[in-house]
Amino acid sequence: MQDRYGQSPFFSKLDLELILCYCLGEGGASKDRSFLAAHPEIEINFDQGMAAEIAVHKRFSEGEPLAYILGKKEFYGRDFCVDNRVLIPRPETETLINAVKKIVGEKQDQFLLVDVGTGSACIAATVKLELPKVQVVGVDISEWALTVAKENVDKLGAEVELLQSDLLEKVDFSAYDKESLIIVANLPYVDKNWDWISRELAFEPETALYARDGGLAEIKRFLQQVEEKVSDKCCNFDNIYVILELDSSQKDPLLKYIEKTFSGNQRIKLKQNKKILAQGEDNFALVFEVCKAIA
Repeated sequence: MQDRYGQSPFFSKLDLELILCYCLGEGGASKDRSFLAAHPEIEINFDQGMAAEIAVHKRFSEGEPLAYILGKKEFYGRDFCVDNRVLIPRPETETLINAVKKIVGEKQDQFLLVDVGTGSACIAATVKLELPKVQVVGVDISEWALTVAKENVDKLGAEVELLQSDLLEKVDFSAYDKESLIIVANLPYVDKNWDWISRELAFEPETALYARDGGLAEIKRFLQQVEEKVSDKCCNFDNIYVILELDSSQKDPLLKYIEKTFSGNQRIKLKQNKKILAQGEDNFALVFEVCKAIA
């Protein structure tokens, strides 16, 4: 197989080994890579060989992401089920989990976390499992994505409320009796005109990836909803945080937009908190404290 696909731009010896481990596994569980090293004489049967051929062709000829072929992706030390109804969890998204943990600290029972654009529920489920006393809600506009999210929270035993909503539209903050609120938003932020876009992205759901206005259209619409929701008199949280994932090239344009839009705002203020993220993490995320105007 390496001789046949070795010149492919998608070829990876690691991916080849993981595909073989997957095909040799039983009951949906892959063999460990150490199994291949310990058993170089292993022979595969016809069904395993056919499955490997199909998977290898998808990966190295068509460029389909390995996570979709295997049906899973590791995130924060746990495997999440994924397919083309949801984005594949990225390592940089773990930055958002670290930020949440720093904000919550020892006050888990005081927090409500709303994960907007939950997709596979990798953020929502991870927060619930890492911080079990935090109340967690996962929100997505896609019914298909919520089906995958439910599969993951059920499989992992994460008690997460799932809600179909266009961003925060159907979230009723008055229904939650908590002192503090964290809204995490990993929204579409890829600009189709970026020259680094990989062919592999063609397999992922466009509505979860791409946005207009330099990739910031959905983030701006989300922030407008934050203003509407937070300024409502029924929203009575003492502390409110917003955590956004974005590309490093979008930080300055977004901060300028926030300065222009919210600096003179009479309803809310957005203040960037630079202490939450470690050095380097701020390449992938921004953290804001939201202050309501005093009536």
